[in-house]
Amino acid sequence: MHLRIPTVLSFLISGILSCIPTAQAQSSSAFSGYTLGFVFDTRISALRPLSGIPGAAFLGTALDAGGPVRNAYVAPRQNYAIALTDNGVVVVQLVSGADPPVVTPLGIDSAAAVMVALSPNGAAVALYSPNEALIRIVTGLPGAPVLARSVPAGAVSGAIRLLAISNDAAVLIAVTHDTTSDSTSPDAVALLDNDGNPRTLTNSPHPSALLFLGDSHDVLIADDSADTLSLIQGLPDAGSSTVLADASSGISGPVGLNTASSGNVVVANGRAANILVLDPSGTQIGTYPCLIAPTGLSRLNGNAVFLLNVISNDDPLWLFDGDSSTPRVMFVPVDQADPQGVAQ
Repeated sequence: MHLRIPTVLSFLISGILSCIPTAQAQSSSAFSGYTLGFVFDTRISALRPLSGIPGAAFLGTALDAGGPVRNAYVAPRQNYAIALTDNGVVVVQLVSGADPPVVTPLGIDSAAAVMVALSPNGAAVALYSPNEALIRIVTGLPGAPVLARSVPAGAVSGAIRLLAISNDAAVLIAVTHDTTSDSTSPDAVALLDNDGNPRTLTNSPHPSALLFLGDSHDVLIADDSADTLSLIQGLPDAGSSTVLADASSGISGPVGLNTASSGNVVVANGRAANILVLDPSGTQIGTYPCLIAPTGLSRLNGNAVFLLNVISNDDPLWLFDGDSSTPRVMFVPVDQADPQGVAQ
């Protein structure tokens, strides 16, 4: 259940925002100082820097990507974003605080990127076009992007719901749902070869997040129906699946999955409205409550700092700061959308 922020807290947030005059002054055309990362602001169709540190962060001015951005996917290392624009898919390379972003067209229509999946370090990306039944794999990101291969998806049974690609772009995983079956039919987690032939690795009621572990071909799978966290190892060969954690370990409607630099696994629980941290074996380290149910878990700069939701006029941004001596969830004030701030 989505928990609304109490009116008193909303008033307090507004008061805090009004007491930070430096934020407006520092959020000029260039972002300077320490930057937690970048976020996509759907309200103004633009990418914005998230400057400062957890507990004292603020949103900067929209970056110029050459035009309005329909959607954007920020790389885990915060050094670039895949942006869908009216002129097609582009790489927005985030160079420095003194220089404007470098925008590189990929020569792919934005309609051909209905689903976008970045590898753990952002070196590769998979872009799925259901209309074409085609998955394009781009490597060499961000500085020298190249279309490495195109994988046909016509042989995949059912609808592709999720994708994951390894850092070396050698292993492509898809979660598919058999639309011809009843709604209780479990989804398939399948390995797709270069010709698009699927090989089912395991079945799960409703996988909600996929994540390759670092440079390996091992993949984590969170399921928000079964409340499980599973690990598939040994890919691209036969592969073996193990359940690392379940409801008894704190898994409760997972909506996001990531890893800290330490190797610990971080799970954003939508149903429990908390952040769960597990060691690599799946043993619980701690849980940290959120005032709203998180909707995702995107990496920011730091060893264990993550973004938990998207920008809106209704709620602040929420971050999980796992780098603190006392890990905690905290907010970033969000200004009301300014129509004049829309990227041209």
